Amino acid sequence: NGIRILGIEQNELPVVNFNIRIDGGQLLDESGKAGTAYLTAQLLNEGTQNKSPQELAQAIGLLGASISVSAERESIYVEGRTLAKNFEKTLLLVTEMLMEPRFDEAEFDRLKATRLTSIKQSKGNAPSIAANAFYKALYGDKHAASLPMGGTEQSVKDISLTDVKDYYASKMSPKNMTIHVVGDVKQHRVAKASQRLSSWQGEAIALPQQPNVPALSSPQVYFIDLPGAKQSVIMAGKPTVPASDDAFHHIVVANNLLGGSIGGRLAQTLRIQKGYTYGAYSYL
Repeated sequence: NGIRILGIEQNELPVVNFNIRIDGGQLLDESGKAGTAYLTAQLLNEGTQNKSPQELAQAIGLLGASISVSAERESIYVEGRTLAKNFEKTLLLVTEMLMEPRFDEAEFDRLKATRLTSIKQSKGNAPSIAANAFYKALYGDKHAASLPMGGTEQSVKDISLTDVKDYYASKMSPKNMTIHVVGDVKQHRVAKASQRLSSWQGEAIALPQQPNVPALSSPQVYFIDLPGAKQSVIMAGKPTVPASDDAFHHIVVANNLLGGSIGGRLAQTLRIQKGYTYGAYSYL
């Protein structure tokens, strides 16, 4: 049915880590309904047709496992970790979560209210304000990356449980799915444990083409006044190359030296040596 499985056998510890990626994410949200993918992913954590949220959490816990579904701009992820001996049982629960979602209205209302509260709280959070303004200025109004991940207050208010069900039915397909497995498990076990997922059918879904990000002709500076703020945030950046460019991964490696971690030059200079900041990092 189009699912790709990639794996690395690593038997130093009797555990297995897995990551299931379904391409799409917030890129496939309908216009004016940004946050639908986010709520869909969150709701997939809240029980199945045969298990309440509490029963699902207990079943995962009894296996000594962890399973979490989340959404990002371009993908929905299922991430997990389990004891090697319980890999098949854990993947069976993952399959049940993906193929037999509960979609309980009370849970949807709770998650929607939680998301709206988080958005309102972020309006007083300097890093969130800076990031939202920065990406809007960098990408422009017509690019999907200009929208806050998880939607805006208005877009989330407009999302219904029907929108979530429609997203699940029409925007999540096995042909857009890749399973990554690393740990103490043989290939034949992974293939056999994944067989139930092969009954999930669907057509490949093309991701919408995004507009080119224009290069800046001259530097631009923006100031946002947040009265009473206890800290300030500075973000500086510009468009670079697309992720498909051959140079992209070379720049990622070079960035590790500049500011990819606490050991990078930015953090070492501005935080460790000067004490000017909590942290300073760079990324693509």
